[in-house]
Amino acid sequence: PASPEKGLSLRDRLIAGLQARLPSEIEFIDRVLVEVAAGRLPLTLVNQTFFWARQRSSVSRDARACRPIIYFRFAMMAQAKRLGVVL
Repeated sequence: PASPEKGLSLRDRLIAGLQARLPSEIEFIDRVLVEVAAGRLPLTLVNQTFFWARQRSSVSRDARACRPIIYFRFAMMAQAKRLGVVL
């Protein structure tokens, strides 16, 4: 849990900020974090994709795809593939 001294972990920020609810969505976030910890995915890329997905979902008119995790997942997979990382 977050506290004023500690703040949110990256995992908690991604889950809450992307509105990940399904077990498969949380597992995907965990796979991304494993690749970040291993140095295969840059943290800056994950952050950029996170903010892009949140922005994109806020302007979406499709009610089925309004949660940011939908955009994050597809964009992150494309970025990872470009770097040769399998998610």
